[in-house]
Amino acid sequence: MENKREQIRSNPTPVQERYRAEEEASLLEVLMVKSARNRTSAKQVIASGRVSVDDRWTTRATETVSAGTVITVHKGVPPAPFTHPKLEIVWENNDYVVAHKKNGLPTVNTSHNKRQDTALFLLSRHYKKGDEEAKIFMVNRLDRNTAGFVVFAKNINAKELLVKEWSRRVKRQTFVACIEGELEGKETVLSATSDDTKGNSPKLISARVKVDKSGANDGMHIVQAEVGGVRIFSLRKLFGDNGLSIMGDVRSKSQFKTDNSIALEQIALEITFPGEQGTKHFERPYPTHYFSWLRYDKKEI
Repeated sequence: MENKREQIRSNPTPVQERYRAEEEASLLEVLMVKSARNRTSAKQVIASGRVSVDDRWTTRATETVSAGTVITVHKGVPPAPFTHPKLEIVWENNDYVVAHKKNGLPTVNTSHNKRQDTALFLLSRHYKKGDEEAKIFMVNRLDRNTAGFVVFAKNINAKELLVKEWSRRVKRQTFVACIEGELEGKETVLSATSDDTKGNSPKLISARVKVDKSGANDGMHIVQAEVGGVRIFSLRKLFGDNGLSIMGDVRSKSQFKTDNSIALEQIALEITFPGEQGTKHFERPYPTHYFSWLRYDKKEI
């Protein structure tokens, strides 16, 4: 399970020098020989945090490196760990970033104002601290009021490749929602027409919906929705087109207000990234507090 950011990360700043150790020795000794620096200068470079050993940075001059190890001196120090109350980087490699966002934070700017209050802007600003030329590109998007995992690419080629192959690389997307309305049976498939047409013919989108628990009068339900590999997918539209409302979603005629949020959260994403071995599993705990809302399932509201 990929439930926290990996501790070993590469230095994203531009490369100044790169060497390969020819035999086992201390990092300090290899750097002195390869770069022709004196002991003091080599120590200073290592202590500055600008040196990477293979795919991780280090400040330990006495660290032993084996033959064949790649030692890189970067032009800048790696940026401080990313921190934000509504956004967390949970995994990254040289081409992609997976972040978990809380509700209330847009993925991108769709209203042409406050662009600094988006996941895309926050991540772009973070990576530019290490490299002024760094760019971040959105691969998938979640609504402002939906918590869950969003994927970004660090270059345009990586973005275009993953967007093109998204449907086969995404193995599972799981959402939990509290919905209002009547459902037929404990498990069903809901379908709707996608708005993400880009001038092409409308696309049919669907999700397998399983009821975890229903209210006393079968008018409210806590459900899990399993979504296939759809890049931009609105469950709000899917439920709305089927006569259902997500609790708190006034656009789909919900009868409740939930402090500018809606009862919808992504709890799982399984995806295989280009160039990575195996499937990455990203998960969040089940929002069990949703069950308390079923007490509002009354005959008259």
